[in-house]
Amino acid sequence: MVLYRALFTSGKRDLELKTVEISDNRPLARMLMSGICGTDKHVIKGEIKDVVLPRVLGHENVGEVDGVRYVWPAIIPCNNCENCKIGRYNLCVENQVFGLTAKDNTVGGWAEYTPLPKGTVLYKVPDSVSDEAAVLIETIASTKPIHFVGVKGKDILIVGSGPIGLVGAIHAKILGANSITMVGHKE
Repeated sequence: MVLYRALFTSGKRDLELKTVEISDNRPLARMLMSGICGTDKHVIKGEIKDVVLPRVLGHENVGEVDGVRYVWPAIIPCNNCENCKIGRYNLCVENQVFGLTAKDNTVGGWAEYTPLPKGTVLYKVPDSVSDEAAVLIETIASTKPIHFVGVKGKDILIVGSGPIGLVGAIHAKILGANSITMVGHKE
């Protein structure tokens, strides 16, 4: 049995530190860092209705398993659907997301530990990469599709000026976009 502390929200502009007890032998990641995404803030405010609450948030994570540092994608693959079978985990039909839609409401990074559901894909973090940089990998990875559109020499539009939009703009510039126009948030 493992006892640890985790930060829960019920979506009523609240955060509550609770003790979690894990009595089975699921693998646990000792959390080193977890980002605060705009989506997390919307869940805390109760603005996203399809998230089952209460839950531990946190889908931008870096943690330690058996003394080794890892990051993992926000998507928890089922490994059964056709998309998972061809390695397209980001299109998994079950659409479980760490800290948002995972069936287990304790699966989130805002805790001392997080259970790693079956199928979690772990990527080792090199010693040369700090925890502060590693926690941004999930955000940066979400701009990977820019590689597939071919932006070199093109004028592009990015809708959304949050962290992913800003990283997308940097990514597009590195890939040789001619000009980048960005439209921002409603705020």
